[in-house]
Amino acid sequence: MPKTGHHKYVLNTFLFLVLAIPLFQISRANVESRPHKTPASVVSRFDQSLLATMKAGKSAGMLKRCAIMRSAVHNSFGLPFISRLVLGHYWNSFTPAQQTRFMHLFSRLVAATYAYNFNGYGGQEIKIDRSLVRGNNAYVYTTFFTPGHGHKHQFDYVLHHSGSRWLIVNIVADGVSDMAIRRAEYQTFLHHGSVPALLNAIQHQYNMLLKMGSR
Repeated sequence: MPKTGHHKYVLNTFLFLVLAIPLFQISRANVESRPHKTPASVVSRFDQSLLATMKAGKSAGMLKRCAIMRSAVHNSFGLPFISRLVLGHYWNSFTPAQQTRFMHLFSRLVAATYAYNFNGYGGQEIKIDRSLVRGNNAYVYTTFFTPGHGHKHQFDYVLHHSGSRWLIVNIVADGVSDMAIRRAEYQTFLHHGSVPALLNAIQHQYNMLLKMGSR
């Protein structure tokens, strides 16, 4: 399970940032004319990948779980939007090649993080509680639980409409926004370091997760 313990205010911070940066514009009418591409359907597909990763378990190996989650991240996440949001004004200091490299490394790191944390299955289920659409942004609230047990976790998804698709731009687990944390971490790093150093650091984080997840 994802680790918690950071202040819950990061959710409100990230939602503010999403609402304040309308990178893609599309009418509400166009969104509603594609019911098979609803925010809930995107979240449901991603949740099924999480469960598949858990069911694969440690016996499948870290690389197999990473492969499942890389496909899920590639198909369900708005990586260009997330990258601009996470890096802020530093995004413009990246060359096009570095921007492409960042999105590649970042997507692999996110996938590996889920593969590392979701490594065993004990009958867990994920239930969509409700969804809310506000213009180009949507919020899908889900509960991660094990039937017959009292432990529950709240997963809140933030999505943005890009082109003809809804894409996930953040997942908030029990009030902790992973993207808001990464935004603070990466921008602090860039304030004191260089773009190549950040790319190397992300590569190192990915390598360490692979190593730890393979034990």
